[in-house]
This record gives sequence, C-alpha cells and structure tokens, in this order.
Amino acid sequence: MATPLHSIDELASVANGPPGPGRDWASARLAIIAPERFHYFPTGDLVHDIILAANPPQLIPALCTALRESSPPSSGLASAAAMLGTYGVIPDDPSEVLQAIDQAFSGSGSPADLWLATASANLGRLVPAHLSAANKVHSADREWLLPGLVLRYAEPGQSRTLAAKEIVKGIYRQIQQSPGPLAAILSTLGCPTRFETSRYWEPQEAADYGANIAGGEAPQLTPPRGSRKRQAQWWVQATLEGNESPAAVLLKEAVRSTGTGIWTNWAVAVATWLKVFQPSEPVTDVMEHLAEANGVILSQARTSVKHNKVQMILKMIPDGHLGCAVLALGIKDKRIPEVIINYVSTLQRPGLAWEVLAARHAWSVADGIPGLIKRRDTRSLGLLMAEWAPTEEVLEVLLRMKVPGDPDQKLQLGCALAASGDASAVRTVTAMTREEGGDGFRHAMALLEDLLS
Repeated sequence: MATPLHSIDELASVANGPPGPGRDWASARLAIIAPERFHYFPTGDLVHDIILAANPPQLIPALCTALRESSPPSSGLASAAAMLGTYGVIPDDPSEVLQAIDQAFSGSGSPADLWLATASANLGRLVPAHLSAANKVHSADREWLLPGLVLRYAEPGQSRTLAAKEIVKGIYRQIQQSPGPLAAILSTLGCPTRFETSRYWEPQEAADYGANIAGGEAPQLTPPRGSRKRQAQWWVQATLEGNESPAAVLLKEAVRSTGTGIWTNWAVAVATWLKVFQPSEPVTDVMEHLAEANGVILSQARTSVKHNKVQMILKMIPDGHLGCAVLALGIKDKRIPEVIINYVSTLQRPGLAWEVLAARHAWSVADGIPGLIKRRDTRSLGLLMAEWAPTEEVLEVLLRMKVPGDPDQKLQLGCALAASGDASAVRTVTAMTREEGGDGFRHAMALLEDLLS
C-alpha cells in the first residue's frame, strides 16, 4: 500500500493559503483525491487540464471566479475555458461561463483573448467584439485557432467561401504534403480527423469507410472518368454540395485548391462523415461515430455514460480511442486506470490529453509508479505520474535515481521532487535549477519552497 506524503487536511490547508504555486498544486491534487474539498481554480498557466479531467463539483463556479478576478487572465487560465469540451465538462447551461468570459477580455492583444474567443465560440456564441480581440493576438496558437473562429463567424455563402479561400492560401504549401494543419483547424470546428485511409483505395471505398464510422451509408455517386486523384477531388465536392457548415466549406476549398493526391481519400472519408453523421445518443456517438471532437456531445456523453459500457470502453482504449478514455472519467471502475496507463506507456509521444489522463489516474496505481520509473522504456511516464502521486516509496526512488541526461526527463524529475514538498529534495532541485535554469526548473524550485514554507 503506497504511503502518501500529504494528508488531505494538509493539502486543503495549502489550497486555502495565500496565492502561489503551492496553492495551485494543492488545489489540483484536491480535485483528484478529494474533489468535494476543491474550491479554488488556479489563475496561473499550469495544472488546469488535470482539474478539468477530474471535474470536481465546484469546477465551473471556481473557473468563473478565477476568470472574473483575473485582469487579464493568463493564457493558461483562458485556454482552460476553451478546453472544457476537450474533457467533456461543458455545463448544460453555459451562461455563467459566458458572462465570466465577457468580463475577462482585455482587447489589448493579450494571448488570452484568442483563447477566450475560442471558449466563447465553443459554448455556442461568438460576437464581433470577441473576434476583433482575437484578431489582435499574434501568438503561436493564432494559425490554428483564428481560422476556425473566422469561419464560424462568417455568414454561410460567399462570405464563408471567401474566408475559406484565404485560410487555404495561408496553409497551401504545408498541406501539399500532409493534411496536418487542415486537420488541426477542422478539429476546432468539431470535425473528427482520425481517419486511417489508404491512398490506393477507390474513392467509393473511402466514402464507405467514412459513412460506416458516421453510422450510415455513403451516397452512391458516379464520378467522371479520370485518375483516382481527380475522382477523389470530385467526390468531395459532390458529397458536400450544398453543405455550408464551416468544416465542409473549408474542406471543399482545400481539396479544390491544392490538387494533391496524397490525402484526398482521407478528405473523401471526412467529407462523407460530415454528410452522413446525425447526432443521436451521445455515448454511442462518441464511442462508435468519432464525435468526441464536438465538446457538447462529449460532455453529454460523459455525464450520461453508464457502468454497462465499461467492457466496451476497456476494449477500445488500447486502440487509441481518446473519447472512450474521457468517457471513462465518468465511471468508477478499478480496471480503467490500469488500462489507460498501459496504453500510454506504449506511446513515444502521448500528446497532452493522454498525459493528463495518465496523471489523473496516477494515484489509483501509485504502487506501480516506482517500477515505471526504474524501467528505461517507461521512465518518462513514471516521472510524469510521480508528480501526482507523491508517496514515500516514490520519493525514495526519485532521490536514489541518477539525474537523467534527457532534458524532458530531467525537468520532470525536478517537478516530481518539488511536488513531494520534502526537505530531502531541496539539494537536487536546487542543483538542477542552477545548472539548467529555464522557467520549468524555476517553477519547480518555487513550488518546493512554497510547500516547505
């Protein structure tokens, strides 16, 4: 049985203390292990995702308070509002969140405004002032967030088509080789993009594949003679004719403009999904029809998923089904954490959402974390989880291990040691901070000092 370094009362004491990294970390830990005692949403740039994944009872009121009292909010806090759908925690009535978002806009070009506009759009409302504020922002997130906002705001018809043309012009060179940038924008519009198609398929095969995922049948079309590439291009236009949704307009323009044959069957599958999919029962839509990109559907599914879906969820998570892993957050079953951890341990680059889910379940598998840290192939995952399951056994392994040469593992070791809040970690964290510098190590040092004080 893992021996915790912190009691719930100690965590609550820190979470009720003065602002700082210790309060932020303790609040996030409470959200996981004592959700009924969570009440403060951190206003900095870290730990927000794991709180969303935990979904404590006071999540929405605490988030709204943080947005209202921050002036302006940090990018991390603003992105948390935009990520409610990612973890399936959009409330049935989003009016309180929308009011808090309105108050949080600065209009000064702060990076937070881009995320706040995205949050507002994700909750079903985007007004000119929000789009104007987002357009003033120049950050790395602009290239994939702003296009979706522009398309959602543009009126169906010529206005939206012209917007799509400009967006495609900006990513033209990139999507000649891969649909990656296009897929990122489509995802912000609630469109699934995880379609594993073959470039050697006939267009009808790709269409049938997309329709099957959507839960229906593909339209039977007769393309003109020509190469497979030209037929696939024609297929997308014919399938989406008359569809003026932002995702459909963008996809049509991308395929029409690029003329690429590398990913056109992927586009055929996506187009057919857009044509065929009709929302029905949220849990089924997420589990069987790839509807998790729609935050509202995912939130409804997480709220309504029943224990009778556990067996199917357990089978689908190892296939990389992120939507099922999010649904699993709404079910209490001791098998789920182990399945998620086992799957994430096979990934070289898990991605943020999978890392958050692994961290969210860390306490449930705390006994196994020392073993993960000792193994070279699972060390990164073990160090990540160690930060969220600080036990005496984990701390002992961390203090004995050689400082890794890998920069990411080294930083994660510093964060895990800092989260122990133990004086025995001061020497190692101090040495790494002096040697490496950087915001990550400085934050780790600040967290350790805050917890010790």
